[in-house]
Amino acid sequence: MGGASKRRAKAERQANLGSRDNGGSGEQKARYDGPSERPGSSAGPGQASSSHGRAPSNAPGPSVPSGPAASTRTSSRPPSAGGPAQSSRQPSASGPPLRDPAVDPSRPQPAKLNTRIEWGGNAFNYFSDDAVCENMETQSITTFVSASSTFFLPNAMSNVKDPFDAGFDPSAESITIPIENPTLIDGTPIQAVRQVITDLNPYREQMPRVLMRRPGYGKVGDKLRVRLNSHYIEGTPDKIFYQYDVQVGNGAEKRGLIRTAWESNALNNALPGTRDNWIFDGNKLAWSSHNLQREFRLEVDLDAERGRQIPDGRARDTVRIVIRAASTGAKIDLNNIHEYLNGRVSMGPPVFDAINFLDHLIREYPSRSLVGIKRSYFHPKLGDSTMIGGGVDAMRGVYQSIRMAEGKGLVVNIDVSHTTFWHVASFPMIINQLTGHQNLDTVQTSWRDLKTGKTNFKYEGMKRLRANNFTVAHKGRSKDETDKKHRVAGIIPKTTYEYKFQPWDKEKNCLAPEISIFDYYHKTYDVYLNFPHLPLVSTGRMITKRDSKGNILSKGPIVFPMELCTMCESQRYPYKLNEHQTQSMIKFAVKKPQDRLQGINKGLDMLSWAKDPYLKHYGLKIDRNQIQTNARLLPPPKLQFAGSIVEPGTRGSWDLRGKKFLSPNVAPLISWGVTVIQSTSYQKPIQTPQVHAFVKAFIQAYKAHGGMVQNEEPLIHPGHADVPKAVELLFYAVGNKHQIRPQMLLFILPNKNADVYLRIKKSCDCRWGVQSQCVQGANAAKCSPQYLSNVLMKFNAKLGGTTNRILTKGPGGHFSRPTMIIGADVSHAAPTIHAPSYAAMTVSMDRYAVRYAAGVQSNGFRVEMISTRNLRDMLTPLFRHWASNVSGGRLPDHIYYFRDGVSEGQFVNVLRNEVADIKEILKEMGETRKDYDPKFTVVVAEKRHHIRFFPQGKGGDNNGNPLPGVVVDHDVTHPFENDIYLCSHRAIQGTARPTHYTMLMDEANVPVDEFQKILYEQCYQYIRSTTPVSLHPAVYYAHLASNRARSHENISESERQLRDHADPSKSTSERPKEDAKPLIPMDDVDKISYEIAEVKEVGDTGGAKQAAKDLFSGAVGGVAQVLIGLTHDGLYADIVKVRLQTTTRYTGAVDAATKILKDEGPLAFYKVRNKVSVQFGGFHYARRQFEARNTLKGHSPALSYSQLYASGAFAGLANSFLSGPIEHVRIRLQTQPHGAGRLYHGPLDCLRKLGAHEGILRGVYRGQAVTLMREAQAYGVWFLSFEYMMNRHARVNSMPRSEIAAPLIALYGGIAGEALWLASYPFDVIKSKMQSDGFGAGRRYASMRGCFGQVWKEEGLRGFWRGLGPTLVRALPILGVGGRLRDVGEGMTLGLWNRGGELGRDDGESDKLEGGSNEKETGSGEWFVIYNRGVMRL
Repeated sequence: MGGASKRRAKAERQANLGSRDNGGSGEQKARYDGPSERPGSSAGPGQASSSHGRAPSNAPGPSVPSGPAASTRTSSRPPSAGGPAQSSRQPSASGPPLRDPAVDPSRPQPAKLNTRIEWGGNAFNYFSDDAVCENMETQSITTFVSASSTFFLPNAMSNVKDPFDAGFDPSAESITIPIENPTLIDGTPIQAVRQVITDLNPYREQMPRVLMRRPGYGKVGDKLRVRLNSHYIEGTPDKIFYQYDVQVGNGAEKRGLIRTAWESNALNNALPGTRDNWIFDGNKLAWSSHNLQREFRLEVDLDAERGRQIPDGRARDTVRIVIRAASTGAKIDLNNIHEYLNGRVSMGPPVFDAINFLDHLIREYPSRSLVGIKRSYFHPKLGDSTMIGGGVDAMRGVYQSIRMAEGKGLVVNIDVSHTTFWHVASFPMIINQLTGHQNLDTVQTSWRDLKTGKTNFKYEGMKRLRANNFTVAHKGRSKDETDKKHRVAGIIPKTTYEYKFQPWDKEKNCLAPEISIFDYYHKTYDVYLNFPHLPLVSTGRMITKRDSKGNILSKGPIVFPMELCTMCESQRYPYKLNEHQTQSMIKFAVKKPQDRLQGINKGLDMLSWAKDPYLKHYGLKIDRNQIQTNARLLPPPKLQFAGSIVEPGTRGSWDLRGKKFLSPNVAPLISWGVTVIQSTSYQKPIQTPQVHAFVKAFIQAYKAHGGMVQNEEPLIHPGHADVPKAVELLFYAVGNKHQIRPQMLLFILPNKNADVYLRIKKSCDCRWGVQSQCVQGANAAKCSPQYLSNVLMKFNAKLGGTTNRILTKGPGGHFSRPTMIIGADVSHAAPTIHAPSYAAMTVSMDRYAVRYAAGVQSNGFRVEMISTRNLRDMLTPLFRHWASNVSGGRLPDHIYYFRDGVSEGQFVNVLRNEVADIKEILKEMGETRKDYDPKFTVVVAEKRHHIRFFPQGKGGDNNGNPLPGVVVDHDVTHPFENDIYLCSHRAIQGTARPTHYTMLMDEANVPVDEFQKILYEQCYQYIRSTTPVSLHPAVYYAHLASNRARSHENISESERQLRDHADPSKSTSERPKEDAKPLIPMDDVDKISYEIAEVKEVGDTGGAKQAAKDLFSGAVGGVAQVLIGLTHDGLYADIVKVRLQTTTRYTGAVDAATKILKDEGPLAFYKVRNKVSVQFGGFHYARRQFEARNTLKGHSPALSYSQLYASGAFAGLANSFLSGPIEHVRIRLQTQPHGAGRLYHGPLDCLRKLGAHEGILRGVYRGQAVTLMREAQAYGVWFLSFEYMMNRHARVNSMPRSEIAAPLIALYGGIAGEALWLASYPFDVIKSKMQSDGFGAGRRYASMRGCFGQVWKEEGLRGFWRGLGPTLVRALPILGVGGRLRDVGEGMTLGLWNRGGELGRDDGESDKLEGGSNEKETGSGEWFVIYNRGVMRL
């Protein structure tokens, strides 16, 4: 094989594997493909693993090439601290090879080498194929790891430079590890490197490989009959069909060329049988009833097919077609389906192949006569359509799909489908509609900047015309030329005057002089262009003129004036709709059940099963009559409000009039304000009297619902047109007026502009950390009681309240044991936008599962599985809070995990990745309970399906929709898996869409009827609605949270606009090279508590009540220090320290203690037991001042470390005015002679004599200057050190400070005490010497400065550190354990300031961050984010 052939074969292998070639750089890059796709496989989505080259399941180590030199070893470097230990488990090599579900499961898939990279439980897989590895020539391996991944060196390699020894930074995005002459351990050159995956999460292997089977059918509820939009397949052919692989060209041709070649007359004439005998998927697979005995090859002349003449000098346009038997099984036997439905065979490639064949069989005929988009079909003339603005039409078509169903049969699901197409119009008219201009003259003069020549941002939408077909019509153009379709390759930013070229002069057979486009059309066709200043349309094709010898005379692109171009019909519009288009689309798509049935019947006419030649040829018959099945109507629950019970019955709604919320806001509403966002358009704004009337009615309605409103006159700010400025002005105004941090900001919006709404939420959430509520100005002016109640449900929820809950008999609702409900969803951007995906997790936060908290974070680009890191970051703090606030410190025994947004092919991934990760998180958190093993019930909720209910007789409402509570578990459900369709809501408009719930796993063995009851009744607990919702609230909240996260994206508004309007014709399917940025951290997130209990007074200067609380808590801490310090402070350390500081007659601490005990007795150590602790009161006063200052400046109220030091210094200064004279007395008593020569008979006698000698200031307060310096430095360093260690521990371990263990708090307090003395000890020595100095003639030190100089002169540097040893021994237990007890003492009144939410926050602080929903009209539901990093309340 030649070098080129080898390179081509290698490129094909890498293309099949999805690997990235580095252009011959000699490096292989590891790509993250997510956790394993199937049990026992390490391959990620889109990857497959092979049992090739693996060690058997009982092998002690990884597999290496066989042979005499083969050997194994384990990594010499242990896992990082805190990370899980490396496991020796090996995946089993037995059993059938695992296949990639992302491709046809029956197709061959090459074996792959897998290398696992781990850090903190996150897995990153490196894939390559055996052939590449067996010919390994690379000299380096580049691996991409995240900040939380553990790196293990390949066990079979030597001479590998250790990344840790090379200064590896775990936060780096990539690391290159040089390999010097890759060899095995004994020096044998590496011929292959096979690293067996070691998965550190044992639960991945324990997850089931198949989904659970249905344990039974529900029996509770009234029976009824329901018609379904599905049809039975009456009979399938009892024949053998054949599947073929088709390759057109090089195998990478575009779909258009592939379809052209397949439909060519040459191929049609050459293939055996008629066209009706062959089915083609439009890409690489074909089926036929004919058995080709050998490979079929044909070269198709495309020029001949299109009737084109070949210009001189150009080769013919041909393409080769190769058809060969499918390598994974050429025979299709439909009996395999019936064998599977009857339970005689398991699901496998033969069944997959048969279903795949039937699916393409029913799609073949409509795909030829209709416009097909996946499984939906449209016809521009047969289907209904309407204009929705922006040059776009909405069109109604038909959807069909085939599936196996309960009842051992096959059914075809038929439904209406909707999509968007470009409106058939001239390009200038479409541009007019895209830009919103009224005439083209404006477009001509403003589409580009005349100075720079660049297209103006507003006209970037013109690029959306790319890749669409168009025709060109003008005077003098033939019919064939007018009917000819061209394809837009791009928009040329030049006018018809500016673009010049040389046309071909046919008479002279040469190039004519250069001419502009405008003059060319005028001269050649007598056409005067009406809009010559519009840009030009390029087709991308080139015109080449040659002379008689074949030499190129000219070459240029084919361009047309825009005004002559007209959009062809059936050109799909694939871009995200704007708000106006979305509203118009919804109005068009929403149809009542009877109208939908008519649309379905019209779709059946479009499909024409009776006329389908392919169905007829293959003998497939479909019953045109719809399926009627047995359904049940579940009984509705009763609802508990405050002081009343509501029975909604089957109405599906209830009224809030005269009802109080189950729980109102926990803190009275004091600091809040209202502003009106000024409109930038000509809309009439809401008037000031209307604003005042709305606020008055709003307050009255809230109080009527039980809300606590202490301030009934909120600040009403005039507002601003600039949204961030409006938020800033309102925040400052409310805070300054009330001198309390704002609890709520209410915004009245001029319209439904989504950008304005999202910018408000972004500013409030991420900049100011304040909750917000938005209302529409038009609705606020009407002031409808129903509207007010709807808004107040969300308003109350944001302030910590609850609307209602279902009424149950037991105290724990549906749950007899500690039960948690988790919801999860991942939202993705529109297909044409390169924006990150966002994962959201919600966790129930009470025993009834009414209130939820949630976390959100970016999750890569179009990655559906939530990463291990995101799961750990989001769920760990939520689990801790749940345990401490819901179940009395216990973790849950039973967990319901509701997952939204995953397809059937990803069900096993949910178990093996997400559920396994959650189990490991809980195991780590519950290590103290050896028997802790929570039971999981895993359910996938799906709304994107086409099953609809049409009740017959009872069970339907006036519109023909099913009543809330209708459940179907027959005929359209899975033959064996545990799934149901539940309609839990009341459809106000259109046709109700039930939710499809599939239970993947149930370790708790929940009874069928109980599970269905939980699903249905909890839909009545959605906190923002007076109707049951269609989706379980846990999933509903997760969906809202993941969508809301987009407003927290770490990108500027201008960057977002440029990204969203980037050239959409370029492929967006490839994942960007860079990782998705994390969301913007929410303001002050580390200080946010979960429950609002008390309003924080930002501007409070203390007051008598607050001062008393501070002093009391400080006294408790001081008493604790004395009690704990008796054994050290009085018995040993302090008196020894003072004696060593004030005299040189002791050789050391032991000598001093021995002589004191011998000469003065044990009571000498108890001479003073006074202890004062005023510093805590002073510290809190300074802290509040800094918080007020920070808040009013618009910053986070949390103190910086410099402010913490300053607060501590202020506390020390405040403390010194008491500690100075008291410590002076203590030192005098500790240093006076023993026995008959004693000078003082107690503290009071000492105090009296000191005052008699030199008065109060010079006597009692001697050494006060150095005392001030010592106290300021000491307590500044202590508070700074303690808070730093506490904050760091909470951050590193992703836990609230309230969960830090008491011994650790004591340890940090002790370490901070050591820092205190090390930073202030020289001042303490000078203080002790001055306060033990004599009076009058016996005085040695006249001043502090003189004392410093004397000590330095007599003892040198050592003199300033005498007695430090006993001081440090004393400090650790005194300031550690004593500091911990002082912490508890403060908690009695202050909410544990250094445990409950960190410094600067009390547990009761009203500083939750809120978010919103997509319901702009009535505001947003309550949620706040934990790890974007904030806390989301739902």
